Amino acid sequence: MYRPALLVRTAAALALAAGLVPRLSLLLVLAGAAMELLYLKSPTRCATRC
Repeated sequence: MYRPALLVRTAAALALAAGLVPRLSLLLVLAGAAMELLYLKSPTRCATRC
């Protein structure tokens, strides 16, 4: 789940930088950043990755 979300967020960031569909791109970039922050704060992250 994490890798496809990263790819979608990267594509949205590129579209935002290029000025294409700025509202949708901004929403996807912010949602992706929020998801990454939640992932990093997850207490189970270390149990599965460490």
